[in-house]
Amino acid sequence: MIGSNRIGPDKRIADNRKTKLRLAINTYWRFQMSETMRTARLLGVAIVALFVGIAIGYFIPNPAPTKPTISLSAASVSAGTRFTATMSGFPANTEIYGWVVNENPPRMFEVGVTNAQGELTASADAPQAAGTWLLCASDKDYQYWATTVLTVA
Repeated sequence: MIGSNRIGPDKRIADNRKTKLRLAINTYWRFQMSETMRTARLLGVAIVALFVGIAIGYFIPNPAPTKPTISLSAASVSAGTRFTATMSGFPANTEIYGWVVNENPPRMFEVGVTNAQGELTASADAPQAAGTWLLCASDKDYQYWATTVLTVA
């Protein structure tokens, strides 16, 4: 049959294979593109969220840091007299350590733990020697500290 439009079995098999191959390639690229688009969309959302977070953080006012202080029940006491020191401005529930600096070597001791307001009250006996005594208080990491002077007459 010369000039016939009939397709032989070999030609049909070849066309079928080409069709399956095209279908497989198209499916693969559709899947790859959808994965790429999902990744790009996720990355875009993450970048927008980062910028929004930075903008919000920039405009929220930060409270001014408080400097811890030590106030004494009396600025001047007699030798051996009991006095009270109130420490405030420290972080809540923080272990506080104290020093009596004028002793040689300086004496360090644990004072206690601050309350929820960052305050701690401690009582002690004044040194037996007259003079001006520097008292210090600090947290464990020395990040927050306060000093005051006790005069012993």
